Amino acid sequence: MFIEILKDAFKLMRKNLNLTQLIFIFFILITLIAPVFSSLRLNIKAIPFILLFFAVVCMFFAGLFYAFKKSVDYETEPPKNDNTFDLSPLYFAEFFQGVGGYFIKFLFAGIFVTILFILLSMGFDYFVAHYIVIPAKIKFLLRSDIIFNDVKLNEFVTSLTQAEKIKLGKLCLSALSGMFLFGYFTMLYPIILVVKENNFFKSLFISIKYLFKNIPISLILFVFFNTCLLMTSLINASVANNFIVSILVILLQCYLNVWYILSLFVYYEKVK
Repeated sequence: MFIEILKDAFKLMRKNLNLTQLIFIFFILITLIAPVFSSLRLNIKAIPFILLFFAVVCMFFAGLFYAFKKSVDYETEPPKNDNTFDLSPLYFAEFFQGVGGYFIKFLFAGIFVTILFILLSMGFDYFVAHYIVIPAKIKFLLRSDIIFNDVKLNEFVTSLTQAEKIKLGKLCLSALSGMFLFGYFTMLYPIILVVKENNFFKSLFISIKYLFKNIPISLILFVFFNTCLLMTSLINASVANNFIVSILVILLQCYLNVWYILSLFVYYEKVK
């Protein structure tokens, strides 16, 4: 079934390559805003900018996932096409329809997921602080801003003993495992937000129900695409100084994201 989903999603992607431009625009948006974020400090002055960025991301996701939904719908109900060459839709009209129809739903869903993530992070932090013995040096690292400075972070890690490095590695692995599970359980959430008319709260539990309908396949999909995206991100980081290669890697990431999202829609269609 996994290979079948990949094939069906790939066929959809070949027919709807214009979806890639939406992902590319989002990448450009993130690239432009990321330097501003890195220069910000967490204080009251930064809150309006963070809230604005959060709203823009929710708005973009609402339009993006609705456009993807329409591309799947067009397989059974092709759009009325008046152009002579029968070209595939550009999906800008569908994007803005999605923004108008689903922005509020995605905004509340984004707030809901963020609150869940913060609560789970606080629970993990409480568990680590009260039930795991952490060396003082590692506690200092977790509470300082060294982690955001590559040079200082490398110097700090070099200064750790072997036992402290193992302890830090276990903590990082535990945190990554928690983030992995959180990402997996919310994987279908944006799909359900645009294909079902339920409210944002109920949609999360519906999305988890569809994950559980075929756990092996949904888990393989999540691991496969996120591994591919992680590898391309690492490659992009290693060639950051080469503009042409970096653009090519970003384009590859765009295609991977389109394939990934379409695969989630195909998975949903097969298990619903």
